[in-house]
Amino acid sequence: MHVLQLLRITASGPLGLSLKHFSSATVHSKTLSYATSTRSLFNYTHAITRGIPKSFVEHSLKMDTSEQIVLSRALEQMKNYIDVLKRCGLKVITLPADERYPDCLFVEDAALVIGQKACLTRPGHPSRRGEVQAIKEALENLGIKTQELDDPSAMLDGGDIIFTGQEILVGESERSNRAATESLQRVFPEFPVTSIPICGMLHLKSVATLAREGVITVGGSEPSQEVLKLLKSKAKGQYKYIQLSHDQSANVVFINGNALIKPESEIGSSDFKVLTTELQIPTIPVEFGEFYKADGCLSCCSLLLQVP
Repeated sequence: MHVLQLLRITASGPLGLSLKHFSSATVHSKTLSYATSTRSLFNYTHAITRGIPKSFVEHSLKMDTSEQIVLSRALEQMKNYIDVLKRCGLKVITLPADERYPDCLFVEDAALVIGQKACLTRPGHPSRRGEVQAIKEALENLGIKTQELDDPSAMLDGGDIIFTGQEILVGESERSNRAATESLQRVFPEFPVTSIPICGMLHLKSVATLAREGVITVGGSEPSQEVLKLLKSKAKGQYKYIQLSHDQSANVVFINGNALIKPESEIGSSDFKVLTTELQIPTIPVEFGEFYKADGCLSCCSLLLQVP
């Protein structure tokens, strides 16, 4: 069953959402208060997504090639994902697919956007660097100022970046390096940029995300626990950490006071219960299984924006 069959989401109120139980889904909602200064950073108006190229099925970059991607399912799951973004109050701009870039649908990797300023990345895998130009043009068409990394040796994937509202956490991985962290600090001098060395995973956001203001979810694998130790010791902000059993459970998308999470069928009842109770904000289950086969997560397929 797909998310459109599971959920009915009705826009209302200043934050834009009132969630109601529909069919077999469970949507959890609790009253939440948080600082206006932080809150404004996570109130989005637009999202950029991108079509899925046919080349995604056979030529996308994968750590595990054992599972075959089913294009028809991926297309339907993307359609549902976009529908949820719209129902969260966002205007969604979907760029056309580009067959030259099988992974181009993972738009998060091409830029970090905070307010009306964007840092264009330089993806760590050379085959993905051509994806950035279309994102640059789309951002500039929306009036968002773009900057490039000023160090030619810098490599950076957006999937290695967690913006918390207090600081920018950057995973040093096979795709992102220290030069990028230092360059990113020059683009966003108003926020501390904190480096988190990682190994045994593709990106930092493969195992940790900001699930709501001041709260970071972290997976349960041994590499994830090393990340948790580093976050606790190196992060400059103060956060509550929610530990989950499975790494894929930790990828959450925080949008306008709501959390997009994976459904119970994909992450199990234990992690699902933790997320729907501990986050204390509305949670929206979104099926995304075809994209996990190419190391994709919920956060990978959208760039969230505040357009003036």
